[in-house]
This record gives sequence, structure tokens and C-alpha cells, in this order.
Amino acid sequence: MLWGFGFNILGVYIVLFVLWIICLFRDLILVYGKTKEYDDILLFLGIGILIQVILTGILPYMNESMQTNCVAAWVFWFPDVYNPNTNAIQSWVNANYLLGFRVAATGMVILAILPMILDLYYTEEHVNLLAIIIIDCVFVAPFLWLAYVWMGGIGWPLTFLFAVLLFIVLLLLTRER
Repeated sequence: MLWGFGFNILGVYIVLFVLWIICLFRDLILVYGKTKEYDDILLFLGIGILIQVILTGILPYMNESMQTNCVAAWVFWFPDVYNPNTNAIQSWVNANYLLGFRVAATGMVILAILPMILDLYYTEEHVNLLAIIIIDCVFVAPFLWLAYVWMGGIGWPLTFLFAVLLFIVLLLLTRER
């Protein structure tokens, strides 16, 4: 539908990410504020992302124009923003769409991490180091994706920076009071 309005693939993803951000805000206010069920919020986000990834494997084969400016990864089609040889931004990419895509992706990752940080901050129980390491490892994948969104193929060192910063924040939040 959005292709009919002249949106490219980044514009479609911006709309999708904004809708997910709205849902995360809704869940933070309505679900987390009342029941403190952080796992439900991530479950709903995970199901939404899974459905979206499945649709990227179905819809582009039904409408060939959806394959424009995308790269096939197995049977799934994702935006082809960076040139794999030079790591430069492709010529078709609109700078405003790319910035909106990056900001929306960053906001979505922050909103996914925020309830966990709040939950750890307000917990009365002791959280051991192994649990903190596991939590940090779970968020390496979103950090890796976020580093790719901002820096392309050379962004993987940024992932380690994000992971170390999250680990330090988690250590500070869970220290003995």
C-alpha cells in the first residue's frame, strides 16, 4: 500500500517502526505500569518482528516492485542500504529517510531495554553476576543490528561498546543498597 504513495523500503520500515514504538509506549504505560510484566512486552514485540520477517519472505515474491532496493537474505528481503564492497551508502537512499530509519530503530531498541532497566532498578532482590551477564548477552543481537543500521559493516565494534555500557549500567543498578 505504501509503495503506491511513493514510499521506498526505508519509508515503509519507518512507518512500521513508529507503529511498534507506539505499541511499546502503550505497553509501558498500560501493561508494565500495572502488572510489571516485562516479559509480555518483549513477547509482543518479538511476535511482531517475527511476523514482519515472515512477511518479508512472502510479499516480495507476490509483488516484484517490493524487491526494489532490497537484498535477499535466504528467502527474506531486507533494505539494501550499504554497498557491501565499500560500505558506502547506496545512491538510491534518501538521507531524510535514512535518518528517520536510524532514529526509529534506536528508539525501538531503547524502549525494549528500558522496562528491564527499570525492573532491575526497583527490585528488592539480589541479582547475581551471572544473571547480569546473561541479560547483557541477550541484548547483543539488538546492539549488533543497531550498530549495522548506524555504521554499516564496520559497526560491529560499536556493538561491544553498547554491550559494555549496558553491563556497567546493570552493575550500577544492581549493586547492594
